[in-house]
Order: sequence, then C-alpha cells, then structure tokens
Amino acid sequence: NHFDRYGFSREQMLGFVVEQLRRFDPKVAMTHDFNGEYAHSHHMVCADLMAEAVQISMDASAYPESAETYGIWDVPKTYIHLYEENPIRLNLDTPLDCFGGLSAFEVSKEVAFPMHKSQYKAVSRFINPYPNAAEMKYSPSEYGLYRSTVGEDVQKDDFFENVLTHAQ
Repeated sequence: NHFDRYGFSREQMLGFVVEQLRRFDPKVAMTHDFNGEYAHSHHMVCADLMAEAVQISMDASAYPESAETYGIWDVPKTYIHLYEENPIRLNLDTPLDCFGGLSAFEVSKEVAFPMHKSQYKAVSRFINPYPNAAEMKYSPSEYGLYRSTVGEDVQKDDFFENVLTHAQ
C-alpha cells in the first residue's frame, strides 16, 4: 500500500471515503481517472477508493461505526474522469455572462487554479498551453458514468440528469 509509510492502511482510507459519502449524502460523486490522468499515484488511489466506497456505503455492516453515526447512503450517480463507458462531455468553453464572458474552463484556469499555490507550478504545464477544455489531453470535460441507481444519461451533458434533489 502506497500510504503505509504515512501510517494509513487501505482499509482506513476506504473507511474514510465511505464515511464522507454517508456524512454528506451526495447525489453525485466524482473522482479522478483510474489511470491517474498523468499517472499521478494519489489520483489512482482516490479513484480506486471511490469506486469501491460507492459499492458499499449503503451496507451497514461495512464500517458500522460510520453507519451508526451517519446512517447509510447509496450514491445515485458516480462519475469517473476519462472513464470510457457511458461517456458524458460537458461544454466548459462557452462564455458565461456571470463571469464577464469567461468560460468555466477559463475561470478554473485563470482564477481558481492559480490559488492552489502548492500545485500550480507542478501542474500548470498540463493546463496553461490549452486555449480551451475540449483540446486538453486530460480534458476536464470528459467523464464516464461509472454507477447509477437512477438510470443512464440520455442528454449526456449534465451530471444531475435524472437526479432528484434532497427536498424532492
């Protein structure tokens, strides 16, 4: 296990992810590419843990302490970045009035991402050369529906398609 050297077992990490799903009851869960985008090992671990956690978060016998504290939760939809099955492609390159004409991709690239000081220098080379999300090698627009309890996407442009709100 890659994280053993930090004092965490895979079992502990999986328990943490399951606990977060139960604690926050997300309607949609999303995670990194199974191949870690640019082979980032932490991204791979995250994707692997999420894929398993969404399969067991509704089982009270799996990590019973968090089930007792938060109850169980069956995540309606789970998306994996760059997952090829049941693909969805978001248009992140359309100008948005609420951001002065910047697209969602431009906001993430020019406004949000530079705030991640610890990551910016190391990862900016994967983002900055691209004028839009659609052209990126690891496009933030491309996901696949890994698991659904509410059916497959038809429109394939909205993570919340077929999902009812908590109030509904």
